[in-house]
Formats: sequence, structure tokens, C-alpha cells
Amino acid sequence: MKLRLYTICGLGILLGTFGCARDERPVSNTPPSAPAAVRIDFVNPGRFTDFRINGRDTQHSQPIFTRDVTSALRPVMARRFPGHTLNLQYTDINLAGRRTAGPPGVTVRPTSGRSSLAFNYVLQNPSGRTIASGSRRLAASEPASSSENRARPVQIEVDLMRSWLQGLRVP
Repeated sequence: MKLRLYTICGLGILLGTFGCARDERPVSNTPPSAPAAVRIDFVNPGRFTDFRINGRDTQHSQPIFTRDVTSALRPVMARRFPGHTLNLQYTDINLAGRRTAGPPGVTVRPTSGRSSLAFNYVLQNPSGRTIASGSRRLAASEPASSSENRARPVQIEVDLMRSWLQGLRVP
């Protein structure tokens, strides 16, 4: 019994100290990371025209929308405005009643026309000075289809935002 206890304790000590080598790399004094190039906020999302991704409520739709739009706009920001920050504040989103998930062969007709986005924006240079700001309303040129890419539920809106940012004129 004692031998078994000693064996278990010995293994515990060996495993407990395994991989505890010290890291001898020098410490950097640079900040851990630069601020995000794109920041997104929603103003009263419960009042948006139609903000239900995959039939989910706004609480579940916000992270999906934020992830997809942010990941699409970051490369544009890096190319056109390196080191700048774009703050987007959405005041309305209309996904046009399109259904992005469901059994194959189900047809759902858009209930509210064309997809559209309304937002305020502020573009700041690396020192924090505002170089462009305003309000915009973007609308898709054609009504949304129920067969839009199911893997990217907000592709229409992503394309609208990317196109807007690529054409944004800055004084």
C-alpha cells in the first residue's frame, strides 16, 4: 500500500514539473497588439427592419454579422487605410426576409424587398484624428434570393460594405 502511494506521489511530482522550463526570451516593450481596424456597434438592433440570420434573434445574429463584415473589411482597410480605424454604428439592417438555412428545396420569397444597411461611420488615422465621417444608407441592386450562399448568410451585406469602403473618398 505504501509503495503504491509513493509511486503515485512520485508520478504526480514528475508530471507536475514536466514542461516547466523557463522562457529566456527578452521581454518586449511594444504594446501587445494594435487596435482593431474595424469596430462595429448596433443601435437598438431590436428595432431593425429585419435582422434575423438563420431565423435567430438579434443577440445571435450580431456576432455572425460582425464577424463576416469585419473580416471582409479588414483587407480593404489594410490596403487603403493602413493603421487607420473604421468605426461603424449600424442604425438599421434589412436582410429582406431571406432565409439562409433550412431543408434543401424549400423556397422562401423575400418579404421586404431589397437588402439594405443604414449606418454612421468614423474613419480615424493612426493618431486618432477623424479624417472622414458621415451617415450612409446602402441598398442591394436586386431583391434577395432565398438561394443566396448559405455558407455566408450576410454575403449581400458584406459585398455592399466592401464596395462602399473601396469607393470611400477621403479629403
